[in-house]
This record gives sequence, structure tokens and C-alpha cells, in this order.
Amino acid sequence: MPYNCLIYVKNIAVYIIANIKENKMQIDVNDSGEYLVIKIWYERLDVSVMQETKDKVMKLIEGKDKIILDLSNINFLDSSGLSVLITILKHLNNVENSDLKLCGLNEQPTELMQITQLNNVFTIVDNCDN
Repeated sequence: MPYNCLIYVKNIAVYIIANIKENKMQIDVNDSGEYLVIKIWYERLDVSVMQETKDKVMKLIEGKDKIILDLSNINFLDSSGLSVLITILKHLNNVENSDLKLCGLNEQPTELMQITQLNNVFTIVDNCDN
């Protein structure tokens, strides 16, 4: 492997480790209405928080059928973040009368949803109110 590639890989690893230490998992849950509203409070949904996010959200939605994911704080979404959303959707597809809405998508996550055409798969709404 060329030296430049090693530096790049090392920098990515350092970035991921730094993000894991920086990104304290902050999720708010509002279960007062018809929908369980889950708000994710950090700015990036990427490989550095993917597993922890998926684990926590999957526990929160267990036994629930109507979910709103408030992604209004997320300014960056990558393929790892998309995999979290797809895992949640696949889980809910096995629940009768389930509904998943994504709300508050910022510019980059919206563009990624359009490029991947996942905007045709997910229900995306502007307003995060029930």
C-alpha cells in the first residue's frame, strides 16, 4: 500500500475514534401521541455512531408500530447512517399497520435520499409534529 494511502487510512481511523469519543449518544423520546417521536441530537449519522444508534433505536421501537424519526439536527448522513434507517424500516415492515416517517431532513441528507432514490421508499415529511 502506498505511503499516502496509509496516512489516509490512519487519519480516517483517528477521525472515527475521535467521533466516538465526542458523540455522546443523545436521543429524546416523546411517546405522548399516536406516534413515538425519536429525536437524534448529534450532527452526523455515520460509521462512528452507526452501531450505537441502531442498537438504541431498535430497543426504543420494540413493540411500537408508528414512529417518527426527527433528523433535524443531522447535517451529514452516509451509507452507514442509511443502513440504520433501512434496518428500522425493515423491522417495521414486519409489524402490522406500522408507519415510519422521517422528518426535518437537512440539505445533505435530503440530497443523499434523492441520489439513492430512498426518498421513494421512506415517507419524508417537513414538519416533525404528529
